[in-house]
Amino acid sequence: RREAAGEIDLEEAIRRGEEAIELAHAVREPLFYLAFIYEAQADRFWRAGRLAEAAEMFERAIEVREAHAGPDHMHLMDPLRGYAELQAQLGDLDKALSLNRRALDILIQQLGPDNFLLQDSLDLEARLLWGKGDLNGSLEVAQHLEAMLREVLEEAIVGLPERQSLGVLAWQSWQRDLMISAAVAEPDPQWSAAAADALIRSRGLVLDSLAERHRSAHSLDDPRVARVVEELGAARSQLARLAVLGNRHGDLQTYQQNLEAARRDKERAERGLAAYDLQLSRERERSAAGIAEVTAAVPQETALVAYTRYQRFEPPSLGAKPSWPLAATPSYAAVILLAGDTAPRIVDVGAADAIDDGVRTLSRLTWEVAETADRSPRRSLASFRRRGSELRSLVWDPVAPYLGGVSRVFVVPDGDLHLLPFGALPVGETAYLIDSTAALHYLSAERDLVGASKELEVPTGEGLLAMADPAFDETNLFAALAGDDSEVFQLAQADLDRAAGVFRGQRATCGDFESMRFDALPASLAELQSIGHVWRQRAPGQPAILLDSARANEAAFKTRAAGNRVLHLATHGYFLGGECDPLARVEHGRLLENPLVLSGLALAGANHRDATGPDEEDGILTAEEIAALDLQGVQWAVLSGCETGVGEAMAGEGVFGLRRAFQIAGARTVIMSLWPVDDEATRDWMAALYRHRFAEGATTLEAVHEASLELLAGRRAAGLSTHPFYWAGFVAAGDWQ
Repeated sequence: RREAAGEIDLEEAIRRGEEAIELAHAVREPLFYLAFIYEAQADRFWRAGRLAEAAEMFERAIEVREAHAGPDHMHLMDPLRGYAELQAQLGDLDKALSLNRRALDILIQQLGPDNFLLQDSLDLEARLLWGKGDLNGSLEVAQHLEAMLREVLEEAIVGLPERQSLGVLAWQSWQRDLMISAAVAEPDPQWSAAAADALIRSRGLVLDSLAERHRSAHSLDDPRVARVVEELGAARSQLARLAVLGNRHGDLQTYQQNLEAARRDKERAERGLAAYDLQLSRERERSAAGIAEVTAAVPQETALVAYTRYQRFEPPSLGAKPSWPLAATPSYAAVILLAGDTAPRIVDVGAADAIDDGVRTLSRLTWEVAETADRSPRRSLASFRRRGSELRSLVWDPVAPYLGGVSRVFVVPDGDLHLLPFGALPVGETAYLIDSTAALHYLSAERDLVGASKELEVPTGEGLLAMADPAFDETNLFAALAGDDSEVFQLAQADLDRAAGVFRGQRATCGDFESMRFDALPASLAELQSIGHVWRQRAPGQPAILLDSARANEAAFKTRAAGNRVLHLATHGYFLGGECDPLARVEHGRLLENPLVLSGLALAGANHRDATGPDEEDGILTAEEIAALDLQGVQWAVLSGCETGVGEAMAGEGVFGLRRAFQIAGARTVIMSLWPVDDEATRDWMAALYRHRFAEGATTLEAVHEASLELLAGRRAAGLSTHPFYWAGFVAAGDWQ
């Protein structure tokens, strides 16, 4: 106890352990608890590097347990497994394997072959077999364990709030990494198929569960469920409000208590929804999709390139002394599937550190263009092309040889690759990846292809709701600042009652968000008028609600968004990245625990959010609030601002921000920016997007591809800089049709 409390050091703890053993030996009859003393002492010797003495303690512990409980008792499991791990470190993998298999046999005899409690022994078994060079045996165990843990995880997250669901993802990771490592090292069709199947089935489990729960809750005609949905929405709004306004009154303790209360209310409501078992059979079929279903769903002339960030384990060299623990390198790999393929190809892409650094560098270079108004266009473009070419050689060149003859490439990113517009990667002296014949489109998960036809069973909404050029300095939205007869205030209150050289983005650290001010976006008004004109011409009979100035406010969006086919928000986006730690409870007096409160969109009145009254909207539409809306039937959510697709990236679960929020709420496709975007260039890109989609009947994939190509061609023809800042920021993720 004193060692655990830090009152004595390790050597002193070893001496005290020896005294405890002597006292126990003084007792005439052997004591069963002596085994626990031996095991604790073995752990101390091990941590002190005295491995031979640790081995002796483990042997004594096993001997005592056998004498008191018999050779096949569950009590032997822990010392056998611990001793096996120690023998592996000593270099005797054969003895380690024998000890661990004895522990496994005891567990299987007592619990059966598929019990969750087998995980530690199966985990060690797979690693030991890999260390011995028995890759087939190792993969067989790893595949069994991965499937078993995924089944447990899928069952667990059905009834858990989001935060706890994300916490249990750690149960399932390295076994899949081992399978991918084997497929990369020795391209065997069976191994590749097994690794790809495990990856597909594990991708986005929490995101899918939340989205399915949300859709189901809003589709049920049950007053009890409706009440819980309302409670969840209120809790999300309170969290967002506290995050945006911060500790305005200087009482940090009260602020922290309010944050904790809002978080508890949210999780209580999430558990309430889960208790109704809202999973529908349609979603269950989709989540069960694996490699066979995804392969069958890949359209003709199409390739699927699915990236994964993983720990790469190197197979042991022939005749080399085994190393323990197994060494692994954070890396990226790509799974490649073409229509009609019988087996996937899995290729190593490279070290994760170099790739992540390359993505961040390109983002920084585009921000420099935005912030300096591109005063040195040749120099900035040269820097981008040099670093972009290096990144392309890492992430795209290894997969390119397999993509011949395809006209579409579906990309499933992972890790920081979520933040990379692949089409902007330079090729040769003047070209970019977008100049190739294949059009790129992003998917959140491979099995999105399987669910595409079934998702169409949800009726598509009708109409367009578009907001642009919000009056950020509007005062009449707040009772404390509005005149008594303000028409703007009355309209905003009516919405609340019904609900019961500029670039479009801001970067803020946690400490300066309160002082952030949003500048007007005059070109966004022309954008609003342009898309409204296309819509009225090509979507006759479907309403178009176009809101600007003070009418482009938060209450109006929340009350009018549901039921539309297209949502278009041309405004400033923000992401509190950089110094903000999403795991911290409170920093600089602000909530940072939930990444969905770190991203948002600024609407009318945002610059006077400090004047917000108790029952008023603050002008900041956070991702947390969006996730509470019912956006089923929304075909497009177009986020026409800077870095609206940016957020906290989590391997296997995507980006936590506006993108995830709209997906949870039910939007089929999110069109968003991964980089800063120029106000006027964005206006032109959006006009081209809507024209290709609604005037020419293009698919989403084609419309996005052609809009970017059109802007790039225009700049080339005019002799202007082709820096991707001006044309490559926007991508689409979701339904490609």
